[in-house]
Amino acid sequence: MVAKYLETEISALLFAILLLIVFTVDIIFRLVCCVKHPKNESKH
Repeated sequence: MVAKYLETEISALLFAILLLIVFTVDIIFRLVCCVKHPKNESKH
């Protein structure tokens, strides 16, 4: 029972971490694209 409970907890934790990583990578990717290709900002 304890092992099954821990397995479920670990699976949920890994899933949450995976979502967090994907979310963070998506934000970083957008920021990098904005920095490399500024759309509405001209060079001074």
